[in-house]
Amino acid sequence: MKKIVCPYCDQPIDGKYCKGCRRIVWKPKQMEITYYLNEHHPENEEHCQFHGDILTGDMVEAKKAEIRERMLEKQRESAAKGKTVSIPNVPRKQQKPKKTAFTKIKTGLIIYFIIVFIGILAPIIGAVFDAVSDMGRRVEAFVAPEPVPEPMEAPLAMENVTLPAELEAVLENVVAEEELEEWERTDEQVKALGEACNGFGHSPVVYEEVEPVLMFCMDELGLEGEYDTYSYNQVMDHYTWFETTNEYVLSDENGYVGIFEINTDTATGQIHGISMYTHGEEEFFRMADLAMEFMNMTGMSETVPDGRSFYEESLLDGLQDAPGYRLQYGMEVDTLEPEPDEEDPFYKMSIYVPGYYTDITE
Repeated sequence: MKKIVCPYCDQPIDGKYCKGCRRIVWKPKQMEITYYLNEHHPENEEHCQFHGDILTGDMVEAKKAEIRERMLEKQRESAAKGKTVSIPNVPRKQQKPKKTAFTKIKTGLIIYFIIVFIGILAPIIGAVFDAVSDMGRRVEAFVAPEPVPEPMEAPLAMENVTLPAELEAVLENVVAEEELEEWERTDEQVKALGEACNGFGHSPVVYEEVEPVLMFCMDELGLEGEYDTYSYNQVMDHYTWFETTNEYVLSDENGYVGIFEINTDTATGQIHGISMYTHGEEEFFRMADLAMEFMNMTGMSETVPDGRSFYEESLLDGLQDAPGYRLQYGMEVDTLEPEPDEEDPFYKMSIYVPGYYTDITE
């Protein structure tokens, strides 16, 4: 099974943001995983400490209990017939000797003397530690201070690009360093700005206004979604990326289908794009059909075909000689094709408004 993993902290990620180390992952690692965390092992693996002896798989204690029960049953049957049956002796727990008054007094005296001894020893230990610390400070006084490194030159600013005064004012209001990285911003900060970021393209469609359309399309396709949301807001030099992910874990009457995401601008709510990924061809094309229907009904792009046709066309030669990236129906499309003969094929496709891979200023 293929997993997408963060190259910085080796945690599984969904999309381009790692919740573990809170970084943007431009080039995630893809790993072949043959185990599943927090799951029971297959039924054919009987040799374990849970099911029995770790070497032989024998249920030793269970067999002893079964033999004991059979002997008791024979004893009851023999007693009814007037016979006696011997039962193997089973060792019993030895009773702890009762504590006498003398024992309690002796224990109390021992505890008392230990406390007195600790009280006498504690000031001595404290004085020794103080003397060692004072000696360390005297030694440090004779050690020459390390040279202060020269300040690094600031990176060159992009030509002909300046930030609005409102953005500068908002970005100065950062939270404590222990809560955010230097390049991170809170949702409240970017919403107060009220201006879209410049790192993504933006659809004029505001997701909050068309969310009922997505619910309608899901219902038409017999899908249900468990909703979650998270965001990352990043500022580097004169570039800004403000993105909120509206995530739906889709399922139907047969169970899990896949992950479907609507990615929007944190400040304005405009749609950046749509992402989907899952294992299994049938499940993937159902989500692709959902994306096509949503884009057609909201006018996000030009009229698009069904999900399978859109996906197959996206596998043709793409932008910048990079297979998988392609301009198609007025949108940037990023697809991941499963490996040939892959046992558990993994499908992924992202459809974004132009402006991320392509230069919309030309």
